[in-house]
Amino acid sequence: MSRNDILPHFNLNVTKLSNVLKYLYVHEYIDMHKRKYIINTSKQFNAAENARVQKQLNDTRLGELENLRRFINYDGCYMKYIADELDAPDKKEQCGMCTYCRKRVFVETNIDNPYLEDATHYKNKLHGVIQPRKRTAYNKKIDETLQMQQGWTYTTDQYSPIGKRILMEKDTGKFSSKTVTTMSHFLKDIIANHHIDTIVAVPSLRQNHLVKQLAEQIADIHSIDYIDAVEKIKPGAYQHEMKNSMMQEQNISETVRVIQGERLKGRTVLLIDDTVNSRWTLTVIASQLLEYADRVYPFALINNGND
Repeated sequence: MSRNDILPHFNLNVTKLSNVLKYLYVHEYIDMHKRKYIINTSKQFNAAENARVQKQLNDTRLGELENLRRFINYDGCYMKYIADELDAPDKKEQCGMCTYCRKRVFVETNIDNPYLEDATHYKNKLHGVIQPRKRTAYNKKIDETLQMQQGWTYTTDQYSPIGKRILMEKDTGKFSSKTVTTMSHFLKDIIANHHIDTIVAVPSLRQNHLVKQLAEQIADIHSIDYIDAVEKIKPGAYQHEMKNSMMQEQNISETVRVIQGERLKGRTVLLIDDTVNSRWTLTVIASQLLEYADRVYPFALINNGND
């Protein structure tokens, strides 16, 4: 089997799987022939022994982490702490150079800065784009008629003031009127310039009202239609817990379907979600909507992904 043949069967990202395969190959549990992995039947994998070794390594790393925590919170000469750990024969009670010995702070933490407000405004306006995927997770071309258009995210920084507020409101289960107004203002020219006449929300079994209510309010403000056109047909895993593209795509395609498709014919749709990460949720749902609609533009409040 190739690496891509293996990926759909395990919830591992490509890097993690590559490391697992490398470990098995180096220890001769598998062989490689023409870029395919083959089980080496002449060598038996001892799961218990490998688990013991891995636990030993993990315990060592956790011990190092705990030592680092003690060092960070240490109330004394830092050089003496290091010297004690290294059993240095020439250690001194005080080095006279570290922050403790010199009774000073080397890095100021005062946030009373005249540029702070400007920086906050800048971070709140880190808008982004959502590029359409042109191929499936299995590297098959997505028909151009089933590809979403380039879309938008309100912010690409989830740690900005607006990003933190959106995530906090998401946790409480309701977006504030301030957030609704902010998103509506941002989308005003987008809706007009792209002749968007319909808004559709990405569904969720856990908080289905959250994005739906936001989409309904934005549609009402701009006097366009909201259509409840996508529904969850069965529970799925959290999308952010899926570690590779194949499982992310499958997790969505098997759990959603389009309803009221006839009402979408000839329409230009704004597909709204609260966050975007891998783009597979928007890609799969947009492809299903495009069986009926003319165009689909994705929009998410926050981009918290890396692609």
